[in-house]
Amino acid sequence: MNTVHRLSAISASAAACLVIFMYAVTAISATTADSEGHACHDRPCIEIADRIFNAGTIIEGSVIRHDFTVRNKGGRSLKILEVRPGCGCTDVRFDKIIMPVSKGTIHVVFNSLNETGKQIKTIKISCNDRQNPAIQLKIIANVLDAVMLRPVDRIFFSAETGHGLKKTIEISRPDGKPLMLGPEKNMMPEEIKFVLKKKKNSYIAVFSINAEKPGIFRGRIILRTNLWQRPYIAIPVFARVYVHGKKYQ
Repeated sequence: MNTVHRLSAISASAAACLVIFMYAVTAISATTADSEGHACHDRPCIEIADRIFNAGTIIEGSVIRHDFTVRNKGGRSLKILEVRPGCGCTDVRFDKIIMPVSKGTIHVVFNSLNETGKQIKTIKISCNDRQNPAIQLKIIANVLDAVMLRPVDRIFFSAETGHGLKKTIEISRPDGKPLMLGPEKNMMPEEIKFVLKKKKNSYIAVFSINAEKPGIFRGRIILRTNLWQRPYIAIPVFARVYVHGKKYQ
């Protein structure tokens, strides 16, 4: 019985400690909340919960629009003094004044034309909250080229005189939709031949060389497309032809 009484006493003591602990945590939280509320009572207090927007993977030329929500937790009007994008590809519109305990928006438009690869666009905000006068927002996107050239986007030949070589580039759209190409300008030397072959939704550009004399040959082919984002494609070509046994001379 003594053991049972001791266990009961320990359990009661533990329960009492837990109640005291929970009361203390609640009191601290309430005090912190009151302190924060009091600190914002006589000033504007800006809050932007989500400062980064990830648009995921898009195709070049896509336009991304996003609204960042701005909250004024303070007791005075919040003034957005300036919203400055990091580049000309990003445009902004915003609420200049946000009343106490109210919300506003910063509307951001990102145009991905000529912006390929991983893009991180920053938007800097200046406001009259003396505790947070400057805030930075970000828009992130992985922008795919409107036209894909694989495995390379240029041709390099290194060949012996009298030995023919052939290389190819596949040209397609990243979304698999049909692509239309047409030769616009052939700026190749006569030693390098070019043929464009049509597949279902893509093209194969075939380059070949069979030079009889050594030398350096340069050129490019310019192709016209049906895409407004990329109306032309230029493929540069470089060839070095050498005599057998004299490759590095």
